Amino acid sequence: MLGSVLLATIAVVSIAVGALAWSQPRTDVVRLSPGVPASLTPSPLFDPGSTVFAQGEDEDPADPASWGCVLLRDATEVSLQVRPDFDAVGSRVLEGEPYVPVVAVGTTAEGDQLRCDPATGDTTAVVAMPTDVGVRAVPLAFVVGGIAALGIAGLLHPRGRGIRRFGS
Repeated sequence: MLGSVLLATIAVVSIAVGALAWSQPRTDVVRLSPGVPASLTPSPLFDPGSTVFAQGEDEDPADPASWGCVLLRDATEVSLQVRPDFDAVGSRVLEGEPYVPVVAVGTTAEGDQLRCDPATGDTTAVVAMPTDVGVRAVPLAFVVGGIAALGIAGLLHPRGRGIRRFGS
C-alpha cells in the first residue's frame, strides 16, 4: 500500500513538472544587428535553447568563429564557436526568406545578451531562433510517464483491486 501511494505521489509530481515545462514559452526570434548586443529570452525547462541563423541556403556556411558571436552573461563574455548540426536543427523560413544555422548558442537565462559581428558585414541578415521548434519530447515524456505511473499506482493499491481487510 505504501508503494502505491509513493508511486502516485511521484506520478503527480512528474505530471506537474511536465506540464510546467510544456507551458513555458519558447525563446523569442531576435534579429541581430552587427556589433549590437540583443537581449535574449530565457530558455524553458528541458529546452536546447537558441541557435543563430544566417540568411541564405548554403548548408555548409562559414566557420562559426567568422560570425563573431559572443554571449554576454553576468558581465562575462563567452565566445560561441560551435557549429550546430544541420541535420538535427534544420533550416528555417522567416518572412519568406530562407535561413541556415550557423552558431549554436545553447540555453539562455534571464538577462543574457547576444552580440554577433560577422566578417561578412551587413550583407547577411542574422537572427537568433529557438533550436528546436517541434513538440518538446522531454516534457511530453514526463506527462505521459506520470499518467502511466498513476495508473500503475491505482492497480497496485489493494483497494484499487477490490481487496479489503478482514472485518472491514
